[in-house]
Amino acid sequence: MSEKAEELGAEKSAEPSIISEERDKTDSTSVKKRLGILGQGMWRAVGALATIGGVIGLYQFMSSEPRPQAQSAESLLVALVAEGVISDEQAGNLTKILSESSGSSGAESAETIQSALEDQDKETLIAMAKTYDESTREEGLDMLEAAAETSEDWLTIAQVSFGFDSQRSLDAAEKAVQLDRDNFRALTFLVQAQAKSGDYDRARRSAESARMLARTPLDRLMAEQSALGVSVAGYNKSQIEKDLVSLEKAVSAYKPVLAAATFDQELVLDDVDSHPSWIMGFTKQLQASAAYVLEQYEVARTASNESIEYFNALRPIMPEQNPDKLLKREISNLHLIGRSYYDEEDFVKAAETYLKAVSLREELVTLGSDNAEYQLALSLTYAASAEHQNDNTEIELGYYRRAYAIFEKLREDDPESEDLSRMIEWTQKAIDSHSGILAGDGSEADAYKQAYIDAKQNLIKAPADKELQKEFVQNFRAVNGVYGQNWEMLAEDFKLTIDDAKQFAEQLEANNGPSFFTYEIQYLAAYYLGEYEKEQDNIPAARVNYENMLHFADLLAAAPDVSDFDVKERGYRVETYKLSAFYNLADLDDAGALNAARAGLRLAEAWDASGQLLTSEQRLLQQFKERISELEAED
Repeated sequence: MSEKAEELGAEKSAEPSIISEERDKTDSTSVKKRLGILGQGMWRAVGALATIGGVIGLYQFMSSEPRPQAQSAESLLVALVAEGVISDEQAGNLTKILSESSGSSGAESAETIQSALEDQDKETLIAMAKTYDESTREEGLDMLEAAAETSEDWLTIAQVSFGFDSQRSLDAAEKAVQLDRDNFRALTFLVQAQAKSGDYDRARRSAESARMLARTPLDRLMAEQSALGVSVAGYNKSQIEKDLVSLEKAVSAYKPVLAAATFDQELVLDDVDSHPSWIMGFTKQLQASAAYVLEQYEVARTASNESIEYFNALRPIMPEQNPDKLLKREISNLHLIGRSYYDEEDFVKAAETYLKAVSLREELVTLGSDNAEYQLALSLTYAASAEHQNDNTEIELGYYRRAYAIFEKLREDDPESEDLSRMIEWTQKAIDSHSGILAGDGSEADAYKQAYIDAKQNLIKAPADKELQKEFVQNFRAVNGVYGQNWEMLAEDFKLTIDDAKQFAEQLEANNGPSFFTYEIQYLAAYYLGEYEKEQDNIPAARVNYENMLHFADLLAAAPDVSDFDVKERGYRVETYKLSAFYNLADLDDAGALNAARAGLRLAEAWDASGQLLTSEQRLLQQFKERISELEAED
């Protein structure tokens, strides 16, 4: 690590290790650096996992077979492929990397690989295991936990498991802080883990502790980043504004460090995240997210563009092992810029921005970046959505069809993926619907209506089937979403569908008794009727329907089978049904809006005090407060 990185606070970027004896970093750098491209930038997350114990060799870990005696790089790689440790393509990449670094693909390369095996180089082992064999993850983490003793040991476990085992990551971060209350990196990581779990109250307290523990300008900046990150994740607008002021002060204190940064010496992979330009790029990206939540869209775009500039300043000195690191940061900034334009209804600029992201996603696919094809498909759907608003239906359909083809291709390799099946179904519906728009024959509404009818017929045959009930609700929502795009042309069909759904719910209730499902249909019917009446400026009629939502929300909470309600699948809880009804009432422009907002706030505060309101729902409190302020200002 460079002297400059040490001045910035080397503790941030130094890899934690669980080892019995200290090794000179230069001893393992050669293999680690050459194989970095295979690990796709995971060294920071898994490097420590590699050094545990020194008791298990490559083949004992990856395979039950004894290791082969390799006489050349080629023969060793053939053996690795035969064992299923790496693929043919990965072996080719490895040969290329070793050849480029040593100038030979013969004995010298073979010696490098064989040395990694004989020395039991766990960094090589875990990079390969992490990238190519997910089944080794749990075993490796169990090994880490069995050997963990220090705060740094547990921090390593927290970092390694963060992306795929949130609970383990949170537990490990808590242990890291318990073992060393002064471990600043562990404390700021704990903030992230708590916020990811939705526990914003504890995350806020941890962030305050980090602020008190911070000593250097870098520490203070990281502490302020943590605090603002919690506020953004929790959608706490008033706190965001306060945290932005504190962050700006930390940025000002950090600027001398940034001014002293050098850009003429190639970084090693571990030093990238501690370079001042990277730190400022991340800071600006966080500021952009905060401004977006505050609906300060121009401010958000400016910050995102500054973030891109800071990241791109590192291009000349970026290590070769991870060529996609900067591209991913630029893409995430572009998506935020695109969303800001979309929310401002500047759909032309939104489409242009999303297309830039698509182009960069295509580069990532070419580079073989992890999950790149799936992310490309998602970016295409964003561009399609913007073009839909621009009435560029042919272009929109082209994007959706490309996304659909990618999802289909990915499902061939992972036929059990529910996520891919859901995305395929969604894009297919979008294609069918918008093909009808292009034809001008109203078939887009017909397609969704038929899906609703089919779901209803299936449910008639098995009215107690929970999966069919969920399918009916999904299609009922979908068809009304289409009607809502064109109330004037489709108002009659909308009313017929609403009446049909209400009658269906009443018939099910008469035959089988009341249930959460029957009340949910009627709650949704009241909501869509309220939306329709509000769109027609018939505010009294809208209020009647929203008040019906309140009635059915009470029935939902007391339904005999409410315990069967699947919170995880739906993504919201029974308590929020009533709060949503109050918010719809508060959103009306009439004399009763203020009372509804106050009633909603009282209910939310009461549930919060009794622990019924999850920390991830704290934004509801803020939204009611903001609405009350707006209405009181109008009075």
